[in-house]
Amino acid sequence: PGSPAGGGGGGGGLGSERGVSRPTSERPHGELKTREALATSMQRRHGSVLRGFRRELDLRGKGYVSFADLTKFFHRLGPGYKAHPLWANLGRSSTADTSPPLRLRELEATEADNLESFVEALANVAPFDLQGAWDLLDLENQCYLTLEAFSEASEALGFRGNDDVGRLFRGLDRDGHGRIYFADLEYAMLVAECPGAVGFRS
Repeated sequence: PGSPAGGGGGGGGLGSERGVSRPTSERPHGELKTREALATSMQRRHGSVLRGFRRELDLRGKGYVSFADLTKFFHRLGPGYKAHPLWANLGRSSTADTSPPLRLRELEATEADNLESFVEALANVAPFDLQGAWDLLDLENQCYLTLEAFSEASEALGFRGNDDVGRLFRGLDRDGHGRIYFADLEYAMLVAECPGAVGFRS
């Protein structure tokens, strides 16, 4: 997957110091003024909007993105990138902390649906017990899941999903090392907005 925007590759802003527009070829991240543009960028760079959401936007690990989080993301991209146009495109009229945060569903509804279907499948067999749910996935007690193990365990739970299971795995695999850990499952419960996730968080 591509490197996080905070990793030093933030050159090529949308405008020069004197306000002259820079050629599109010099804008590696594009305009990023709409949710569709941001989702496309996350998918292209990370193979999953969820992974990009976690690695580049939600650095605090809250499961959502505030205007302050978004501002920091744009700042890391470089001069010329501003959070306000995108925030307005998302329907937020205020940048105050009381403004509703950005959730995964607003960027990629299909991935959000798939994640929540997975969470509900877990909740059906191990409600309110996240460690128990993890144990049902990690049948070999390796303390991590590969794509193969994840796919087999998910199918055994009755989860089929409405999207590519591999993309869900990539979304949960924060660092792109081909493994999912318990902490990744914990983060999934913060992102998901379904009843099952609320039960696991309580």
